[in-house]
Amino acid sequence: MTKLTQEQREAIRQNGCPIQVEDDETKKVYVLIDGDFHDRAAQALEESEARRAIRDGLDDLEAGRVAAFAEIDARIRKKLGLPTRAL
Repeated sequence: MTKLTQEQREAIRQNGCPIQVEDDETKKVYVLIDGDFHDRAAQALEESEARRAIRDGLDDLEAGRVAAFAEIDARIRKKLGLPTRAL
């Protein structure tokens, strides 16, 4: 794991997180944040994306953009080279 430099540690002490860090070679800017904050933000984003996907699915259902299970099953089996399912 990469360790903080003294300059980064001092910036955190003075300003708190997040802090921006620039790569001298590429000039790309990175954001240094607390690990717990990152984990909470990633979880919130994941939950938000899941809610959006569920909402999109419900919208599709209400709009009639659906297919029968047998049709989807047949498509997946064909794509994966699986035997057809006996009904």
